[in-house]
Amino acid sequence: MLKLYNSATNQFVQDLTANVTILFDANYTIVYQPNVAVATHSVVFTVNGQVQQIESILPYSISGDTNSMVNPWTKILKNTPMYITATEYSGPQGTGSVVNSVTANITFSTIPAPNPHLDYQLQITGSLNMSTLKINGNIQFIFNE
Repeated sequence: MLKLYNSATNQFVQDLTANVTILFDANYTIVYQPNVAVATHSVVFTVNGQVQQIESILPYSISGDTNSMVNPWTKILKNTPMYITATEYSGPQGTGSVVNSVTANITFSTIPAPNPHLDYQLQITGSLNMSTLKINGNIQFIFNE
């Protein structure tokens, strides 16, 4: 499974599914978590069909690691879909037979997604003509006297 990690904290953020958009963070990286960790296995990461990283030691990170702490991924393409594949091999350095392969389409966006659950407060001084008020969506009026 592909997982999003924060390299500053070395902590898991979320699982990466087939199609996902994530708000960009310079500390993010992608980690492949095998079903069963085997010391002799390796993982080849590709981005849009091009080899990005080959890892032969856990953690299997697209950006490598330093003393088991994942590094930030400095090659993230912002606002551009990336087709990322992690292929696990039975031998070191991407050799041997394919054990597993997972893929996700990921976009790291620099624009936050709109939140449909935000509450807005509008304060009106004076009068409001309710007969000409047009509302798109739900609205709740609280009248203070």
